[in-house]
Amino acid sequence: MEPGEMLQGRYRLVAPLGKGGMAEVWKADDAEYDRLVAIKMVRPANELGDYLDTADHFRDRAELHGRFRREGALLRALDHSGIPTWYGQGNHGDRPFIVMEFVEGAPLNRWHERHRVLSPTVAVAVATQIADALQCAHEAPLVHRDLKPQNVLLASNGTAVLIDFGIAMPLRPDATRYTFNGATLGSRGYMAPEQILGRQVTPKTDLYAFGCLFYELLTGRPPFIAQGERGMTEQHLNDAPLPVQVFSPKVPDVVAALVERLLEKDPHRRPTHASAITEALRPFLPEAGSSAPSPRLNPDPTQMFRDPLDQSRRSPDGPEPSDRRPPTGRPGRRRDWVSSASIVADLAAVERELAAGEPGPVVPRLVALLPGARGQLGFTLTIQKARMRCADGLQIMCAFGQARELYEQMIADPGPADDGELQAMCLIARLGVGQCRIPFGETETALDDLEEVVIAVHKLPVEARKPVVARCEELALELSELGLKALAEALLARLPPP
Repeated sequence: MEPGEMLQGRYRLVAPLGKGGMAEVWKADDAEYDRLVAIKMVRPANELGDYLDTADHFRDRAELHGRFRREGALLRALDHSGIPTWYGQGNHGDRPFIVMEFVEGAPLNRWHERHRVLSPTVAVAVATQIADALQCAHEAPLVHRDLKPQNVLLASNGTAVLIDFGIAMPLRPDATRYTFNGATLGSRGYMAPEQILGRQVTPKTDLYAFGCLFYELLTGRPPFIAQGERGMTEQHLNDAPLPVQVFSPKVPDVVAALVERLLEKDPHRRPTHASAITEALRPFLPEAGSSAPSPRLNPDPTQMFRDPLDQSRRSPDGPEPSDRRPPTGRPGRRRDWVSSASIVADLAAVERELAAGEPGPVVPRLVALLPGARGQLGFTLTIQKARMRCADGLQIMCAFGQARELYEQMIADPGPADDGELQAMCLIARLGVGQCRIPFGETETALDDLEEVVIAVHKLPVEARKPVVARCEELALELSELGLKALAEALLARLPPP
């Protein structure tokens, strides 16, 4: 890859912005809209040798590319001023890439070096923006897992922007495969204890990293510094940091207590959601009409709170295309008639995509058709199967919120109670809901879902039990990998014999 090279006849590479273990990022010109963009691309195959299993390099590389494309699909759904806008994705040769908004700004670590001593008000202004962007990502759910000052940009208008969400989204027990020679992905100094130990990564893992970053903004130093034989890893696992007020006595008690909760070793003791952070910090934000910080800051993260009606666009690099952001949220109802044949055809296409292990554009298309089809055609076995397979596809694409909605629709709309196949599908949907809870850290509730199905499966006709038992075993395996092995195996022991 060289400056001047063209991708798809549209994107001209300008300069490299950075390179990580598995991807590189370039600044590029988008000729179609006359704007600057950032292009993130998987590194060439000859540079990935250290990160893939040499025993099956081609299989691992194909899985990595698939995971990268799914990252693009997830980023497409994020609509927040603190996250770069997704513009598109494609392939350059055999290398997938994602096109995003280019944000001209200063990395938070360099900005902080220039303005070392921050007032609590300024630190809160930065932290609130980051927490709000995290909440948007976590609702996907998308875990950043490498939150640190270097991965936050302060744009020219003071907006804090999260960058570098990584390739492999660690939302499931099997999603941490691609690492640096077997090490856990993340950055030394900001990794939560569960991340260091290779355990499940959840949104609360990001909250710990956020706590480290916020501590640094408030005090001018990270919570842990390597000292002799006590390295940072050991301190993150075992030590409590000194209270922020030791270094910054003016930090309000409520803010200091929040930082202490964020840095709890046990994820369950941290705040439940990033929205709890923004709620706690709101009283300490700069007020509208208040004076600018002294000395002046450039960029100034308090500007949007002091002067909320004077916000310029973050990226003035060209006209806003009419299709800049695809619609998000629940798919809308089709106004035209949906035929049974079209549902059958799309269901067959989804089955083929799932068999190949790579759900594609047919899944969201069929999802959009289902509400209208249910209303026009009534309840049919085909519609219920389509819900199931689309939900399964959305799970693979890491769209756990949408998948859970479809599973719950199946449970709420089960069909005839005397149809064993339909009732089996509803039990599988309950297990699907449990699987969708896991990325959000709701493992105990997922265990309850498994127990509910284990009890109910005995009431099914013998010939309808097999797929339910198989899905029970899948969910039990995921829970076992998350430290609930004894409880999960005890439930499996209660399943009816094959």
